[in-house]
Amino acid sequence: MSPKDGDELYLYLAVSKVALSSVLVRQDTDTQWPVYYVNKTLIGLETHYLRAEELVLALVFSAQKLRPYFQEHRVIVLTNQPLKSTL
Repeated sequence: MSPKDGDELYLYLAVSKVALSSVLVRQDTDTQWPVYYVNKTLIGLETHYLRAEELVLALVFSAQKLRPYFQEHRVIVLTNQPLKSTL
């Protein structure tokens, strides 16, 4: 679902030992609607990253793929990892 002008968007990050993914959603009352989904398989040295490094990679990769959304909307990053203490 396309976001409307001024919508706050939420970016959920998830990482594992073999892949990272993110989903950009917009909130409509009590329902969240997916806007865009990004995933990447970790290869080579990426499979040896620390969890914090995997999160940063997921955020950078998502920002590159979703650049227009980051430029036009306020994006709130959500994850179950301790993002504030690691960045």
